[in-house]
This record gives sequence, structure tokens and C-alpha cells, in this order.
Amino acid sequence: MKKTLKKSFYKHRYLVIFATWLYIISFLFAASWSIKKTPASIQQTFEKYIKQNEAEFQRFFKDNSALQAILKNQNIPKKTSTLFK
Repeated sequence: MKKTLKKSFYKHRYLVIFATWLYIISFLFAASWSIKKTPASIQQTFEKYIKQNEAEFQRFFKDNSALQAILKNQNIPKKTSTLFK
């Protein structure tokens, strides 16, 4: 059994080397990715997301036909269906 494992390890040692390199590369990628995500950049991303959703919200509530359709449990007109993605 010991001899078989040893033989198998020597036969497939390139897999261990390859796995080690993949681990090192993934670690470097994760480290560089976290450096780019500073608190300021995360705040900027959230602010952009909130502004986009607020604009969509305002656009929806300016459309009276869509609001009337919702209140009456009817289908929303096709021109406003693009608001819902």
C-alpha cells in the first residue's frame, strides 16, 4: 500500500505542482482585488446604485397610466413595461 501511494505520487506530482501554482495565483489575485476596493470606492459604488434606483423610482411615479393600472389590478401598459427589468 505504501509503495503504491509513493509510486502514484511520483507519477502524478505535476498535479500537486499545478495545484500549488493555482493556489498562489488565486491568492495574488484576491490580494490585488481587495486593494482596489477601498472604502471610498465602495461608497462611490453604493451611491451610484442608489442614484440609479432613485431615478427609476421617480420615473415610475411620474407615469400615471402605470400607477392607475396597478391600482386597478390591470396589466401595465407596454410603454412602461421597460421600467421593470
